[in-house]
Amino acid sequence: MKEIRLVIAVPSTQVWEAEFGMDLVFFTNYLASHGEIDGMPISFRLHNKRGSILANMREDLVKEAIDNGSTHVLFLDSDQTFPADVFHQLIAHKKKIVAANVATKMLPPQPTARLADGVELYTEQDSTGLVEVWRIGTGIMLIDLNVFKREGMEQPWFDQHWNPKLGAYTGEDWSFCEKLENAGVKLYVDQDLSKQVGHVGKLNYGHDMIVAAKMREVV
Repeated sequence: MKEIRLVIAVPSTQVWEAEFGMDLVFFTNYLASHGEIDGMPISFRLHNKRGSILANMREDLVKEAIDNGSTHVLFLDSDQTFPADVFHQLIAHKKKIVAANVATKMLPPQPTARLADGVELYTEQDSTGLVEVWRIGTGIMLIDLNVFKREGMEQPWFDQHWNPKLGAYTGEDWSFCEKLENAGVKLYVDQDLSKQVGHVGKLNYGHDMIVAAKMREVV
């Protein structure tokens, strides 16, 4: 029988947001009590890497998951909030990469997902289903580890490099998306899950704030 072997991958500093910690408890309890999908049992492990260089932490977390024979990695950043069935929602789509469209921690907040033309993907009240995207952050992202067996998916996976057009560094998450694109792996955003997640800073940033700011611009 096939088995889903999940690594919950948490890159962080020395401190987790309290809201994240509580959601993680609810999530692991949910996994323990709903340990099967489509007849496949689920086993899971929690891995936390602490440091100051996010790219290094993501590289190490994926490498560990591959080395221990896991089938999937679910990145959950330690400043995110999410529902207890976050994994079940994401894996139900049967895609190689599915993520949540997370609101940025700024005012006004912006969506992190970008469509093929570079335009922001908004998550509004009536947004639903899967949307194929060009770029997406890795704050909440489920990865089928088979993608790393593809040609062109050698390390480094989460590189940071200078973009002369922007005059700035490309973040490790967008570099990962670029690598996936070159390897022919499509990226998807779950719009229903995206409405259920938050990004904790001075406030808990969500898509209701993005939509409100967008409406003010229109007016």
